[in-house]
Amino acid sequence: MVLPETPEFVSYRPDFELIKKLAVKYQKYDNILIIGQGGSVSSLIGFYHALIESTDKKIYFLSTIDPDYVYELKHKLKSDNTLVIAISKSGKR
Repeated sequence: MVLPETPEFVSYRPDFELIKKLAVKYQKYDNILIIGQGGSVSSLIGFYHALIESTDKKIYFLSTIDPDYVYELKHKLKSDNTLVIAISKSGKR
């Protein structure tokens, strides 16, 4: 019997030094705005709600084109203290 090829995620090792370096670079932001749709952000939303008490950052999710919500975020979040991250899942990886 031939076993299937081992998936890549089994051998993946995060670069924790890079993660620490980036965390320092972006820690100045009080707000984080995540832009994405459906499966691109659903896991992140779950992690956020599970760990919400572990952070003092305010995280906002923009996963709609509702003009009222976009307007609200535009006026609530200021560019000098908001990190914007756009997430997209497409392709093979």
